[in-house]
Amino acid sequence: MSQPLVFNGVNAVTGDYSLPPMTPDRLAAFITGQTAIENLEELRQLRKRATQRVLGVVEGIDATDLAQAGWGVIFPADADPAIQEALQPLLDWRRAQAGDLFRMYQGPDGLRPGESRLAFMMRHGVGFGIADPKKMPYYLLLVGDPDAIPYDFQYGMDMERAVGRIHFDRVQDYASYAESVVAYEKARAAVRKRVAFFCPDHDPATRLATKALVQPLIDALIDPPTQGEISTHLGPDAMKSRMLHLICDPEARPDLLFSATHGMVFPANHPQQRTHQGALLCQDWPGPNVWHGPITPDLYLSADDLPAQVRFDGLIAFFFACFSNGTPRTDDFTQWAFRDRAQPIAPAPFLARLSTRMLAQGALAVLGHVERAWSFSFQWMGTTFPQTTTYESVLKALMAGKPAGLAFEYFDSLYADFTMALTQRLKLAELEIAVDPVELAGFWTASTDARNFTILGDPAVRLA
Repeated sequence: MSQPLVFNGVNAVTGDYSLPPMTPDRLAAFITGQTAIENLEELRQLRKRATQRVLGVVEGIDATDLAQAGWGVIFPADADPAIQEALQPLLDWRRAQAGDLFRMYQGPDGLRPGESRLAFMMRHGVGFGIADPKKMPYYLLLVGDPDAIPYDFQYGMDMERAVGRIHFDRVQDYASYAESVVAYEKARAAVRKRVAFFCPDHDPATRLATKALVQPLIDALIDPPTQGEISTHLGPDAMKSRMLHLICDPEARPDLLFSATHGMVFPANHPQQRTHQGALLCQDWPGPNVWHGPITPDLYLSADDLPAQVRFDGLIAFFFACFSNGTPRTDDFTQWAFRDRAQPIAPAPFLARLSTRMLAQGALAVLGHVERAWSFSFQWMGTTFPQTTTYESVLKALMAGKPAGLAFEYFDSLYADFTMALTQRLKLAELEIAVDPVELAGFWTASTDARNFTILGDPAVRLA
């Protein structure tokens, strides 16, 4: 397997890739920092994580019905009461839908500083295994930034439940989001849905995304026909001006937008990291063979480009891009190589500004990625055929009107598949049986990558 792998993410300061193209064996060395696995204690911890199963809701429950599946909200224990007050329209609406299976975890019942997922669940009388809405709702909305509610807590809860998150810098944005969701759902009317695909074609990574991800998804929705209208904005048509027209013009805006492109990457402490990290690089960038030097904001779509008066009511966006939904404090993918200390990539974890701004201006949800986004989720290294079943299933479920959190369960299944393959190899390594470091690094990366797909917004939202 000597074919170089190409990665998403472009460094805005240098204009280079955040990770250069590399062969699978070099990727293994990058991830593990060595050619053999020696730290068995770390392997045991990885194996423990890999054997955690991904489950759904108990038998006999219709997960599309909140009255059966339940809905809950988790606040940090010390959350500002003004945030709950701002969200009251949404809380009242979900309470009416979920009835006795509505739960609020706030104040002393909320997530305490430093509390793990397991400790939180045990404190509330919830054990391991499949989600029982009578003990804890299947749909859970986390309200807080990733400092107050860590990403690891979100990933863990999402293994057994449908989880989303919101956090805004301004209290009025919570109110705006709550009001827009309720207004959309109360006015819900069955209409033919519109889905749009946006993907530049200016380098090997975006050409791979076009050929192995976006085009197969378009074909899957066209044949057999999905209940919706499909528009494509690929290659030369994937300019920044086209994206702005697509999302800002109510006549052009789709119900479901799928974008595959590079996410912008900034160094830790860079003044634009919090505002522009995860912004979407458009076809305006001519590619690395032509463009040399920093990437300027006119080449990518950031929150700064969204007119304040524009509303995105009724939109669900899926941004396949590095950091499109958030950035952790430390690198998730190179910890084997630096066991003595985690590699910091930001002063503090944060959510992507573009995605949260869209929610504040009416979007129902943004599906995206925390940290780097890799191609393993749609094409395994060394293969030439696309594997897009997970993406196809998510998009078809959304188009069919299923809740976003339920649709996203397909990524939880992908995570389970990769972690099962990973744990099999970890068992061998613990027994000191030779394990291919390329395969081990690949499954480690693929597992973490699949885990890091997240939902910003209420996981119970759905297209009309």
